[in-house]
Amino acid sequence: MKILLALPDRDLLSGLGDILTLDGNEVTCAFDAIQAARFSSDKRFDAALVDRSLPRGDLRALTELLHESKTPVVVVTKDRFSAELLMRAEAESYMTYPFLVPDLTETLLGVTEKASSGRVFDVCGIAVDVSKFLMGGSVKMTNEEIDVLEAVCEGRPVPPRRREIYVASINAKMARIDPARRIEYVAGEGYRVRVTE
Repeated sequence: MKILLALPDRDLLSGLGDILTLDGNEVTCAFDAIQAARFSSDKRFDAALVDRSLPRGDLRALTELLHESKTPVVVVTKDRFSAELLMRAEAESYMTYPFLVPDLTETLLGVTEKASSGRVFDVCGIAVDVSKFLMGGSVKMTNEEIDVLEAVCEGRPVPPRRREIYVASINAKMARIDPARRIEYVAGEGYRVRVTE
């Protein structure tokens, strides 16, 4: 994978860059938003990891620039992980400090696979375009929200890690499209999408 790392902590930037390079990735490192924007203008990346507090620039402008080149963005933050964080819809995934390198690698693989998948699936009449990370044509979804929604639609167990946060976020996003649809827990069945009249 070709990965852009944009982190203000130069030690972390160097260490992660070395680890990801040893895993066989081509890594470009930037320590501020100006440098990251310049690199994203010069070449195409499979994914970008961007710190939410990256100096010398605006996160939304940088993610928009990366999205123009079809680069999925993973935002890493010191903020508490919450449905509100997911509702900001700036990126394809969010990670919080501290994180483990295997979790980072899994997330980067997840966003790159989805971005190139071309898949679309249906949630009770609402289309989810996996490769564009969009539900209903306009509502931004994250990598993990798509995973949870697919598990619910296929009747598979929803992974327990941060499950309630993802379900709350998906429900809030579905309500923007159609308030009659929401994910609910059904005893003996697990999580299901319900349509109310």
